[in-house]
Amino acid sequence: MIETSLEYRVLYAHTDKMGVVNNVRYFEYFEAGRNDFLRKLGFPYTELER
Repeated sequence: MIETSLEYRVLYAHTDKMGVVNNVRYFEYFEAGRNDFLRKLGFPYTELER
């Protein structure tokens, strides 16, 4: 299994008054992870679009 990790800063604007991230934002984090993973594999996202 291939593993990778990515640090992603959660913006204050993405949270509610209790400090919980709005679940709609999860897709942005998934996308950032996918882009980072592909880049580390040497297959940038621009190649995937082609």
